[in-house]
Amino acid sequence: MTKYKNGPLGPFSGKLGDKVYSSWKNDDVVKDAPEKTTKEPTQRQLEQREKFSLLTAFFSCIYDVIAVGFQAFTYKMTQMNAAMKFNTDIITGVSPNFSIDYPKVLISKGKLNGPIGVKLKCDASGQMKLSWEFQAECDQATDRACILFYDESINDCFIISGIVRREDAALLFFKQHDAIDDLVHVWLFFISANGRKVSNSVYAGNG
Repeated sequence: MTKYKNGPLGPFSGKLGDKVYSSWKNDDVVKDAPEKTTKEPTQRQLEQREKFSLLTAFFSCIYDVIAVGFQAFTYKMTQMNAAMKFNTDIITGVSPNFSIDYPKVLISKGKLNGPIGVKLKCDASGQMKLSWEFQAECDQATDRACILFYDESINDCFIISGIVRREDAALLFFKQHDAIDDLVHVWLFFISANGRKVSNSVYAGNG
Protein backbone atom coordinates (compact mmCIF):
# COMPACT_ATOMS: atom_id res chain seq x y z
CA MET A 1 0.00 0.00 0.00
CA THR A 2 1.37 3.40 -1.05
CA LYS A 3 0.24 6.97 -0.37
CA TYR A 4 -0.35 9.28 -3.32
CA LYS A 5 -1.03 12.98 -3.76
CA ASN A 6 -4.32 14.27 -5.18
CA GLY A 7 -4.35 15.42 -8.78
CA PRO A 8 -5.98 18.60 -10.12
CA LEU A 9 -9.43 16.96 -9.95
CA GLY A 10 -9.08 15.92 -6.32
CA PRO A 11 -8.94 12.41 -4.78
CA PHE A 12 -9.80 9.35 -6.86
CA SER A 13 -11.56 6.27 -5.53
CA GLY A 14 -11.96 2.96 -7.34
CA LYS A 15 -10.08 0.60 -9.64
CA LEU A 16 -7.89 1.79 -12.48
CA GLY A 17 -6.04 -0.89 -14.41
CA ASP A 18 -4.35 -3.20 -11.92
CA LYS A 19 -4.46 -0.63 -9.09
CA VAL A 20 -7.09 0.18 -6.46
CA TYR A 21 -7.33 3.76 -5.16
CA SER A 22 -8.99 4.49 -1.82
CA SER A 23 -8.83 6.50 1.38
CA TRP A 24 -7.48 5.14 4.68
CA LYS A 25 -7.22 7.15 7.93
CA ASN A 26 -7.52 10.42 5.98
CA ASP A 27 -4.71 9.40 3.61
CA ASP A 28 -5.17 8.64 -0.10
CA VAL A 29 -3.60 5.26 -0.87
CA VAL A 30 -3.07 2.93 -3.80
CA LYS A 31 -2.48 -0.82 -3.80
CA ASP A 32 -2.41 -3.71 -6.22
CA ALA A 33 -5.78 -5.17 -7.16
CA PRO A 34 -6.26 -8.78 -6.01
CA GLU A 35 -5.55 -11.35 -8.70
CA LYS A 36 -8.41 -13.56 -9.83
CA THR A 37 -7.88 -17.30 -9.48
CA THR A 38 -9.68 -20.36 -10.79
CA LYS A 39 -8.06 -22.71 -8.29
CA GLU A 40 -10.31 -24.55 -5.85
CA PRO A 41 -9.66 -23.46 -2.23
CA THR A 42 -7.76 -25.92 -0.09
CA GLN A 43 -9.32 -27.47 3.02
CA ARG A 44 -7.17 -25.19 5.16
CA GLN A 45 -8.41 -22.13 3.27
CA LEU A 46 -12.02 -23.24 3.70
CA GLU A 47 -11.48 -23.70 7.42
CA GLN A 48 -9.93 -20.26 7.72
CA ARG A 49 -12.96 -18.77 5.98
CA GLU A 50 -15.28 -20.59 8.40
CA LYS A 51 -13.35 -19.25 11.38
CA PHE A 52 -13.27 -15.74 9.98
CA SER A 53 -17.01 -15.81 9.34
CA LEU A 54 -17.68 -17.00 12.90
CA LEU A 55 -15.50 -14.29 14.43
CA THR A 56 -16.96 -11.57 12.22
CA ALA A 57 -20.53 -12.50 13.19
CA PHE A 58 -19.66 -12.45 16.90
CA PHE A 59 -17.69 -9.21 16.91
CA SER A 60 -20.27 -7.49 14.69
CA CYS A 61 -22.91 -8.32 17.29
CA ILE A 62 -20.87 -6.74 20.11
CA TYR A 63 -19.35 -3.93 18.03
CA ASP A 64 -20.49 -1.14 20.36
CA VAL A 65 -18.30 -2.65 23.08
CA ILE A 66 -15.43 -3.40 20.71
CA ALA A 67 -15.41 0.25 19.57
CA VAL A 68 -14.70 1.35 23.14
CA GLY A 69 -12.57 -1.55 24.30
CA PHE A 70 -10.05 -1.28 21.46
CA GLN A 71 -10.09 2.50 21.00
CA ALA A 72 -6.36 2.77 21.74
CA PHE A 73 -5.47 0.86 18.56
CA THR A 74 -7.32 2.92 15.96
CA TYR A 75 -4.26 4.82 14.70
CA LYS A 76 -3.15 2.04 12.37
CA MET A 77 -6.22 -0.22 12.27
CA THR A 78 -9.95 -0.29 12.94
CA GLN A 79 -11.39 -1.42 16.28
CA MET A 80 -12.72 -4.54 14.56
CA ASN A 81 -9.28 -5.42 13.17
CA ALA A 82 -7.74 -4.86 16.61
CA ALA A 83 -10.29 -7.20 18.16
CA MET A 84 -9.47 -9.85 15.56
CA LYS A 85 -5.73 -9.38 16.14
CA PHE A 86 -5.93 -9.92 19.90
CA ASN A 87 -8.33 -12.86 19.64
CA THR A 88 -6.50 -15.22 17.30
CA ASP A 89 -6.82 -18.28 19.55
CA ILE A 90 -10.47 -18.21 20.60
CA ILE A 91 -11.80 -20.67 18.01
CA THR A 92 -12.14 -24.27 19.14
CA GLY A 93 -13.47 -27.48 17.60
CA VAL A 94 -13.07 -29.23 14.26
CA SER A 95 -14.60 -28.17 10.93
CA PRO A 96 -17.50 -27.85 10.34
CA ASN A 97 -18.24 -27.66 14.07
CA PHE A 98 -16.15 -24.65 15.06
CA SER A 99 -17.22 -22.64 18.10
CA ILE A 100 -15.94 -19.74 20.19
CA ASP A 101 -14.08 -20.42 23.42
CA TYR A 102 -15.75 -17.56 25.30
CA PRO A 103 -13.52 -17.55 28.43
CA LYS A 104 -10.59 -16.68 26.13
CA VAL A 105 -12.34 -13.74 24.45
CA LEU A 106 -10.85 -10.30 25.09
CA ILE A 107 -13.36 -7.49 24.46
CA SER A 108 -11.11 -4.71 25.76
CA LYS A 109 -7.39 -4.07 26.02
CA GLY A 110 -5.75 -1.16 27.81
CA LYS A 111 -3.50 0.10 30.60
CA LEU A 112 -6.10 0.92 33.25
CA ASN A 113 -6.15 -1.37 36.30
CA GLY A 114 -8.28 -4.38 35.40
CA PRO A 115 -11.03 -6.06 37.41
CA ILE A 116 -9.93 -8.44 40.18
CA GLY A 117 -11.85 -10.92 42.30
CA VAL A 118 -14.62 -11.11 39.73
CA LYS A 119 -17.51 -13.45 40.60
CA LEU A 120 -20.79 -14.26 38.91
CA LYS A 121 -23.72 -15.91 40.69
CA CYS A 122 -26.87 -16.98 38.86
CA ASP A 123 -30.12 -18.62 39.98
CA ALA A 124 -33.11 -20.30 38.36
CA SER A 125 -35.20 -17.11 38.50
CA GLY A 126 -32.90 -15.36 36.01
CA GLN A 127 -31.09 -13.24 38.59
CA MET A 128 -27.40 -12.64 37.88
CA LYS A 129 -25.15 -10.98 40.45
CA LEU A 130 -21.77 -9.74 39.26
CA SER A 131 -19.23 -8.62 41.87
CA TRP A 132 -15.59 -7.54 41.98
CA GLU A 133 -13.06 -6.17 44.46
CA PHE A 134 -12.41 -2.46 44.90
CA GLN A 135 -8.96 -1.47 46.20
CA ALA A 136 -9.18 2.14 47.36
CA GLU A 137 -5.40 2.46 47.69
CA CYS A 138 -4.67 1.82 44.01
CA ASP A 139 -7.95 2.05 42.06
CA GLN A 140 -9.86 5.09 40.87
CA ALA A 141 -13.32 5.00 42.46
CA THR A 142 -14.81 6.97 39.56
CA ASP A 143 -13.81 4.48 36.84
CA ARG A 144 -16.96 3.30 35.10
CA ALA A 145 -17.79 -0.36 34.67
CA CYS A 146 -18.69 -1.70 31.24
CA ILE A 147 -20.51 -5.03 31.43
CA LEU A 148 -21.36 -7.13 28.39
CA PHE A 149 -24.08 -9.79 28.56
CA TYR A 150 -23.98 -11.98 25.44
CA ASP A 151 -26.85 -14.39 24.79
CA GLU A 152 -25.29 -17.25 22.86
CA SER A 153 -28.69 -18.77 22.05
CA ILE A 154 -29.81 -15.87 19.87
CA ASN A 155 -26.48 -14.15 19.08
CA ASP A 156 -27.56 -10.94 20.79
CA CYS A 157 -26.15 -8.81 23.58
CA PHE A 158 -27.04 -6.30 26.28
CA ILE A 159 -24.58 -3.68 27.50
CA ILE A 160 -24.47 -1.76 30.78
CA SER A 161 -21.99 1.12 30.67
CA GLY A 162 -21.52 4.36 32.56
CA ILE A 163 -24.07 3.83 35.35
CA VAL A 164 -21.98 1.62 37.65
CA ARG A 165 -18.68 2.80 39.12
CA ARG A 166 -15.67 0.74 40.16
CA GLU A 167 -16.27 1.53 43.83
CA ASP A 168 -19.80 0.04 43.65
CA ALA A 169 -18.14 -3.39 43.41
CA ALA A 170 -21.36 -5.17 42.36
CA LEU A 171 -24.25 -5.23 39.91
CA LEU A 172 -27.56 -7.10 40.06
CA PHE A 173 -29.08 -8.03 36.71
CA PHE A 174 -32.25 -9.93 35.76
CA LYS A 175 -32.70 -11.80 32.50
CA GLN A 176 -35.81 -11.12 30.47
CA HIS A 177 -38.55 -13.67 31.11
CA ASP A 178 -38.25 -15.26 27.66
CA ALA A 179 -34.47 -15.62 28.07
CA ILE A 180 -34.32 -17.25 31.49
CA ASP A 181 -33.20 -20.58 30.02
CA ASP A 182 -30.72 -19.00 27.57
CA LEU A 183 -26.98 -19.29 28.18
CA VAL A 184 -25.62 -15.79 28.82
CA HIS A 185 -21.87 -15.00 28.91
CA VAL A 186 -20.63 -12.03 30.93
CA TRP A 187 -17.52 -9.83 30.62
CA LEU A 188 -16.38 -6.82 32.64
CA PHE A 189 -13.87 -4.04 32.09
CA PHE A 190 -13.37 -0.48 33.33
CA ILE A 191 -13.32 2.89 31.55
CA SER A 192 -11.72 6.00 33.05
CA ALA A 193 -14.05 8.87 33.97
CA ASN A 194 -12.88 10.89 30.95
CA GLY A 195 -13.40 7.93 28.63
CA ARG A 196 -9.82 7.91 27.33
CA LYS A 197 -8.47 4.80 29.04
CA VAL A 198 -9.76 1.27 29.41
CA SER A 199 -8.64 -1.86 31.22
CA ASN A 200 -8.26 -5.39 29.92
CA SER A 201 -11.55 -7.24 30.09
CA VAL A 202 -12.24 -10.22 32.34
CA TYR A 203 -14.60 -13.06 31.54
CA ALA A 204 -16.89 -13.42 34.56
CA GLY A 205 -18.62 -16.66 33.59
CA ASN A 206 -22.01 -17.68 32.25
CA GLY A 207 -25.42 -18.62 33.49
